[in-house]
Amino acid sequence: PLDRYREALSVYTVPLPEVASLPEGEEAIIGGRIKALRKIATKNGDPMAFITIEDGRGELEATVFPRVLEAGGDLFAVDALVGLRVLSAVRNGTPNIVVQEAFPLDALPKRGRARVVIELREEDVVLEKINELAGYLKRHRGDLPVLLRVSGRDGGRIDVLAGAGFRVSFSERL
Repeated sequence: PLDRYREALSVYTVPLPEVASLPEGEEAIIGGRIKALRKIATKNGDPMAFITIEDGRGELEATVFPRVLEAGGDLFAVDALVGLRVLSAVRNGTPNIVVQEAFPLDALPKRGRARVVIELREEDVVLEKINELAGYLKRHRGDLPVLLRVSGRDGGRIDVLAGAGFRVSFSERL
């Protein structure tokens, strides 16, 4: 069911495996299929839920508090295809992803924040290639942020958000 959304998910959402590493207090747009849903009652008797969502790249569990659960209505169901605005939080010393808002996955292009991710190998990070990349990005100026993802020889990875002067427009040539 996610196949027809694969491109939109890659352009407008943070991949689920990366969400767990978001700094506390940072928001992200994610999307996918609700794989599991467990409802419980709060101390006040209001319904809340824990959902497991998958996006084809991974899965994660998120907390849905009563206000958001009520507002989302039928969007919170097993096999539902949803977009979610989430917040990275810490509760009792444990990382926690909290759903702030839910919307139909079809609305992702209007609700998500597109970005361009450029993947580089550590050995490609040399002044000549970086200058060439900077020139290319400047020739395609626009509003989309650019994330440079550098993979190290040791399997590690670092993400660097390029400055505002390197934002690009989306095009097939890019």
